[in-house]
Amino acid sequence: QKDPNFQFWVAVGVGSERTNDSTASTNSLDTFNTPSSRRFLSPMAAAKTNFRVWNHAPKRRRARKAEGCCMAWIQSNQASAEKITIGILLVIAWGWIMVTIGMVFYHGYFHRGGIPGYNPSHKLYRPGFEPPKAPEFQPGRSASASDSLQTTGGGTTTTANHGLLPAAEQAQLILKKQKSKGSGDATAMRGGSPLLIFTYRRAEYLRETLSDVYQYIPRDCSVGCPVVVSQDGTFGEVATVVQEFQQKFKAIGIPLVHWQHEQAQQSGLRGRDANINNAKQYAALANHYKWALTRTFEEPPFREEEGEGVPSSFFTPQRVIILEEDLHIAPDFFTYFAALSPLLDRDATLLAVSAYNDNGLENHVQDTTRIVRSDFFPGLGWMMTRKLWTSELQEKWPKAYWDDWLREPAQRKGRHILRPEVSRTFHFGTKGGASLNQFGKLNSNIWLNPTPVDWDKEETDLTYLLPDRFDRIYWNLLHSATRVSSVQEAKEIEGNARLEYNNLKHYQTLAKPLGLFTEEKAGIPRTAYKGIIETRLESNHFLFLTPPMEELQKEFEGAI
Repeated sequence: QKDPNFQFWVAVGVGSERTNDSTASTNSLDTFNTPSSRRFLSPMAAAKTNFRVWNHAPKRRRARKAEGCCMAWIQSNQASAEKITIGILLVIAWGWIMVTIGMVFYHGYFHRGGIPGYNPSHKLYRPGFEPPKAPEFQPGRSASASDSLQTTGGGTTTTANHGLLPAAEQAQLILKKQKSKGSGDATAMRGGSPLLIFTYRRAEYLRETLSDVYQYIPRDCSVGCPVVVSQDGTFGEVATVVQEFQQKFKAIGIPLVHWQHEQAQQSGLRGRDANINNAKQYAALANHYKWALTRTFEEPPFREEEGEGVPSSFFTPQRVIILEEDLHIAPDFFTYFAALSPLLDRDATLLAVSAYNDNGLENHVQDTTRIVRSDFFPGLGWMMTRKLWTSELQEKWPKAYWDDWLREPAQRKGRHILRPEVSRTFHFGTKGGASLNQFGKLNSNIWLNPTPVDWDKEETDLTYLLPDRFDRIYWNLLHSATRVSSVQEAKEIEGNARLEYNNLKHYQTLAKPLGLFTEEKAGIPRTAYKGIIETRLESNHFLFLTPPMEELQKEFEGAI
């Protein structure tokens, strides 16, 4: 650049040897400016030229020309380089933006709950699935993809951030298949869910139940292990069946424990005497339950010194799965409970998990993956936590009719029971039970799930069952259903229908022709949730029997 103070030119170059000889500098300048060589220098030539500092006034003009040539080349190439650099940066930025949007869209919408059940690789994916309608925006909360639901005949398997549990615990509810290290792994056994089977003297019924358990129990001993048969009394036929299966279970590495409760016979509550009435049978049953459950949750619950054959690696159970001697189980009975156990452990609004749907008639259920909340405790294959037993139920366990007692508000405390749409148990006992086969006709029509859902293999998100998420989903399902005035009208329309009842007697009038249970306990019809009883019609769409809409709006106030 030209310095106005000193009036000399500076040209900077890189090259070979430098010299203080002014003559050499002048010659270099002369060579550069000769007619034959006065041209634009290539980068290599410029790199080899050693420019010096000149303050010779006669040569200023030639220096100015040389400097002008160099600056023109630099400016020309600099502009091109800037254009190329800006272009590359724009391409990179655009690509990054597209990748980010794609990841957010995929993980935030499709994978985490935008479309319930959307996973083309899932073997249960239904080609006829229709995307759900987005919920309407409601004052006080923002609408999001996580509130999506299915309003057609299929099941609801949505996922989302439910806002009830910390993020770390939410992540634990995304259940993935865990590779077991084998039946001898202490880690796999710690805090598990043993299977407790109650029996009295129906040896052949027990044989059928144990045959199912033997067939479907996981061989890695991850759930339902050990198997405990708790016998009320000492009838020899039952003991013989247990000993027979102990050898079979031992061969596959599953401990089978046999307990005998002798207090019932000693107290006169059990026996073959005809004077032992039905009330005493229920009293004996409650007494047996309390004894066995207390022993199950003892520390340690399984005593090696008594020859039970259970390794010391079995810690005190955190849960227990309860069966009775006259129940068939579905192929995925154990994995069903394993999938729901984290939810039961963490959700304080749950009382238990049941494998049974009282209204699960063969022609009125469809979706084997669907699980719902209920205010009614069904029993007939269920799971409870150690905390519930030790902190609440054990101390005040009733003298008789324990199942009806558990359905009362004082015990349920507004908590819910998870149940499947398609039952995982089937009650086949028609003779000799305490209930005297009271509901045998209805129970015989319950559809037992024939096709196992591979809860372990497929990534399964069950956070949609948490209360706030479930209520939003269920409310939208109800709100989108068409109100009808009769069952016949519901059959004639397309889509889900809602039929209102005014009182329990009115409900019973509507439920009986549909083959549903008309019985109630503690004012709650079987399978009801907030007064809603659901079934499927022949078209596989839902029919909801509900209280009037004004009452529903009060029940679902937090979800609207």
